[in-house]
Amino acid sequence: MTAQSSLAPRQVLERQTRLLLGDALVGKTSLIVCFTTGSFPQESMPTVWDTYRARLCVGGRTVSLSVRDTAAQEEHLLAARQFYYPQVDILILCFSVCDPVSFRGVWQNWYPEMLRHCPHLPVLLVGTQIDLRQDSATLLQLLRQETMPITTEQGIALARSIHADTYLECSARHRLGVEMVFEEAARIVLRRWAGHDRGRGSCVLT
Repeated sequence: MTAQSSLAPRQVLERQTRLLLGDALVGKTSLIVCFTTGSFPQESMPTVWDTYRARLCVGGRTVSLSVRDTAAQEEHLLAARQFYYPQVDILILCFSVCDPVSFRGVWQNWYPEMLRHCPHLPVLLVGTQIDLRQDSATLLQLLRQETMPITTEQGIALARSIHADTYLECSARHRLGVEMVFEEAARIVLRRWAGHDRGRGSCVLT
């Protein structure tokens, strides 16, 4: 499977749009850039409201992706997110496994917002920056804060609590699990489409 591929003649092209959500500095933009370009950005990239595009093959079907990046959860940006919610097929909700605040933010901030504005959209919960679980400086900082990295089991439990379809983990820096995030998101949407009329609910082609 590949993020970019040529489209064979007469091959059906499935178009999907996904929106990445999560607190600041959890690696949303790095995740998108790594997936669409194959490389990790060496410099910090400010989050902009931008759309990235890519193609991948899932189950023999070519999927054309529009991936929309978002800024953090500042209240003044809510109107912009509300504009995008009706246009997307799935939400990819991110937290950093080495940022307990972003982990708590999923339940305290993002989940209530999703319930209010897009309760029927499928959700893929993603724990990012798993390479930092082995980073001595990060571990020392967490120790000083009397906390520790979020475990896989905690991520799974959170996914169940917010009724996410799946929980995955990744590291954009080391390209671990990056393609799996977008492939699984595509599978979730395709399964939804197979069981529902695309003209209803939250599955909207863009």
